[in-house]
Amino acid sequence: MELMMMSITMNEKSMMKELLPLLTESEKYVSVSWATLSRTTPKLYAFILGDAPSTTGNLNNYCYVGITKSFLNIVLLNPLDVTRVTGKFHIPLTQIKNIAIKNNFLRCTITFFFENENFTMSWLNGSGGTGIKSQKQYIQRMIKFLSKYYSI
Repeated sequence: MELMMMSITMNEKSMMKELLPLLTESEKYVSVSWATLSRTTPKLYAFILGDAPSTTGNLNNYCYVGITKSFLNIVLLNPLDVTRVTGKFHIPLTQIKNIAIKNNFLRCTITFFFENENFTMSWLNGSGGTGIKSQKQYIQRMIKFLSKYYSI
């Protein structure tokens, strides 16, 4: 009997498997990475694909993040089994009114502002414990694009 080895950590192959289907026609990602979604809001749920995840709330949720020239895509992962997806968001950048970036040596935190609500995501500038080798470069590419897009 042959056993299939299943990855138990976040990795580039799984990240792309989950993020690629969220692209709209003729789009490509400016950057992708893994992050932690720290806080959600009711407005964020307006952009959910499918049913609302039962594991979000205000907890820290691991997720894969992809940004295109038009959308912020987020794939939430089960906190106990990162091979299972618990929710997907497809957010038009035009709906995000502004952002605030805090970036230091170890961590980057970006707060995304809607009209009267916001949500926060955090990125570690390293890939320890994951199979994502270019995390720091992905984050820098994302920061550069978002800073230009929102003129900060």
